[in-house]
Amino acid sequence: MRWWICTVLVGCSASAPNEDGGTVDAAGGDGRVGADGAGPRDLAVPDLSRPFAPPSGSDDVLQHALATSIPVQPLPRSDSAAILDISVDSGGGIWAVSTSTVYYWPSLKSPFTYHASNGLARKNGANLFASVAGGLPGQAVVGNRGAIADRLEVDPQSGAIQSLVNLEVPFSNSPEYVEHLIRVVAGLRVVIDLKGTFGGTAYIGGIHGFTTLHGLTVPCKCIAFQEHQHFMPSDAMGNCDSTVPPNHCWGGDVKGLAISPNGDLWAGDEHFVSLLPQRSLGLSTDFFQPFLFGIDVFPLVNDEVSALASDGMGGVWVASFGNGLAYLEPLAHLPSYFDRAKELPQNRLTAVLVDDDGSVWVGTTGGGIARYFGKTTWRYYTAGSGLPSDGITSLAIDHSVNPRRLIIGTVAGVAVYSGM
Repeated sequence: MRWWICTVLVGCSASAPNEDGGTVDAAGGDGRVGADGAGPRDLAVPDLSRPFAPPSGSDDVLQHALATSIPVQPLPRSDSAAILDISVDSGGGIWAVSTSTVYYWPSLKSPFTYHASNGLARKNGANLFASVAGGLPGQAVVGNRGAIADRLEVDPQSGAIQSLVNLEVPFSNSPEYVEHLIRVVAGLRVVIDLKGTFGGTAYIGGIHGFTTLHGLTVPCKCIAFQEHQHFMPSDAMGNCDSTVPPNHCWGGDVKGLAISPNGDLWAGDEHFVSLLPQRSLGLSTDFFQPFLFGIDVFPLVNDEVSALASDGMGGVWVASFGNGLAYLEPLAHLPSYFDRAKELPQNRLTAVLVDDDGSVWVGTTGGGIARYFGKTTWRYYTAGSGLPSDGITSLAIDHSVNPRRLIIGTVAGVAVYSGM
C-alpha cells in the first residue's frame, strides 16, 4: 500500500508504511515533512554582532589567558585506555566507556567493568563501545559501533548484571533490513530522558539519523525500540544545507543530542541542528513526529556537530568539531558565534555543558576546557592547571548531590570536580 505525502515546499513523495511506524519513500528514504505543513525552515540568519566566518589556517591551541587552577579527583581504574564518553545515572553512579570497556563507579572506589564477553555488543569485540548514558541507579544505555546499543542494568552494590538487552533492528522481514543494518547499527551518542514518552526514553544517535528506546523506568506497553529518524531538508533548501547541493544531504552522524526544557529533542549532525517534538506533545507521543525545523548553523561549511546542550530558557549551545561554538537563542534561534580567533583554545570542540549557575563548559580536542560566564568573561582549565589531560571527550553533571558535581571525561581518564 502506498500514499502520497505532499507539501508546498518539500514536494511530493510516494511512501509506504514502515514496520516501525514511520514511512519510507519508494527510493528508500524517509517521507517526513515539516510540522507546520510548509516544510522545514532554515533559520540560521547570522547575528550581525557575531557573524560567522569559516575558520581557516591552523587549529593549534591558542592561549587567550592563563589557565585557572581546577582541583579535581581522578577516578581509579586498572587500565589507561582513552575514555570516549561519560555519564551519570540518577543515583550518582558514574559511567564511562573506552573502545573495549564499560566502567561503572557507584562510588569513588575502583569501578565495576563490563566487556563484550559479558554479552554487550552482541558478544562481538569488534563492535567497539562509543557512548553511554546513565538512567536509573545502576542502569545505562551503551552505544557502540556495529550493534546500535545495549540496555544494561546492574546491582549498584555488587556490580552483578541483572539485565542485558542487545538492541537490534526489529523487522528482519523488511526489504530494507540489510540496508538498515548498515546505516543504523551505530550508537555514537546517547541521551536519556527519564521523564520521556512511554516510561522513560533513550535517544541514540548513529551514522544515519537516530533511534529511540522506550520503557526505561516502567514497562511501556509499546514498541520499545524504534528506528530511525533524521531531519530532511526541503526543496527550497536545495535538499541540503549551504555546502553540498543539490541532493540527498540528509542528517547523518548524529553526535549531538540534548533534551529541551519541555522534553523535546535537539539533534545535531554533520549538516543540521533540528528539533523533534516529543514530551511536549504528551507522555504517549510516538517517536515518529515531524520535525519543527532544521537549522544550518554554520553556513558555507559542514556543521560537524559534536555535542549539544540545552539551557533552561529554550536556547541551545552547539559545539562543532572544526567550526567552534554557536548559541541559538530561544524562540527565534538566531545564532551567536564563538571561535578560536576570539575566545576558544581551539575550534575542534568535543563537549559542551550548561552548569547550574548558567555558565557554559566547552571541551576541546587538545586545549583543555573553556568556561563562559557571559558577556566577555571566560576562564580556562588545562592539564597544567589540574585536568588529567588537555584532550577532553565528554562532560556531565551529577545532580544527585548538593552542590552538584561536574564529571570530566578525558583521553587520560575521568575526574570529578566539586567546586563552583
